[in-house]
Amino acid sequence: MQPNLLANVSIQSDLNLLQETIIYITTILKKKNIYKTPEEYFYLELVLSELVSNAIIHGNNNDKNKTVDITVHLHNNILIIEVSDEGEIFDIKLPEKLNPLTECGKGLYLVKQLVDELYIKKDERKKVIIKKNIKNSKPPIKNCN
Repeated sequence: MQPNLLANVSIQSDLNLLQETIIYITTILKKKNIYKTPEEYFYLELVLSELVSNAIIHGNNNDKNKTVDITVHLHNNILIIEVSDEGEIFDIKLPEKLNPLTECGKGLYLVKQLVDELYIKKDERKKVIIKKNIKNSKPPIKNCN
C-alpha cells in the first residue's frame, strides 16, 4: 500500500509564515480525523513548530530566498512528516538527557521525545523525517495530578 499524501507545503524561509503554516497543516489533519484529542494536536503542532523553525533558522540561515518544504503522509497508521531545507546536513547526536546549559539541540531533543522515530537524510535537499504511530499514541508527558 502506498503512503497517503495528506499535505505538501512549500514556504519561504520566513518565521512570520510559521504559525499560518502549522495551522494550515493541522487543519487538514483534523479534517481527516488523524488524532482524537486536543493534546495529540498540541504535540503535533509543537513538533511541526520545532522542525519548521529549525529548518528556517539553522538550515536556511533565515535566507528568504530559500524554501522549506513540509510533506505529511499516512502509511499503515504511521504519520510521516518530512521537513526539508536547502542547508547542509549536520551530525545529529542527541543526548539521552538534556543539558540546560547547552545552546543547541533542545528543539530536536524535544521532538525526539514526542515521536517514535527521527532521522536525517540528504538527497537534493536536507530532510528531517519523523514517524509517529497514530493508533498507539501515548502521552509523552505524564499529568502531574
